[in-house]
Amino acid sequence: MKRLRPGDYREAIAERFHTLLTPSDRDLLARFYLDGQSPEDICRELQISPAELLARKARAKAILTSGIAPKCAAGAGPAKRSGTARLSG
Repeated sequence: MKRLRPGDYREAIAERFHTLLTPSDRDLLARFYLDGQSPEDICRELQISPAELLARKARAKAILTSGIAPKCAAGAGPAKRSGTARLSG
């Protein structure tokens, strides 16, 4: 069974980021996670409420993780945390 390298995960996330999210959700997540913009600034600039920011951010994160999780569940991802470590090699 082929294991993904850390760089493979970054590529998978970037691919999902561009294919699964709307441009407005990509912008919101990029402002928050990549640019480090405060929630207050994001709300003011996008003219949304704090509740809408939280809801949109949660929805976008759920979309991303649902697109990535199947690869991990199929055994292509990192070892699951079961209290024992899997060594490769």
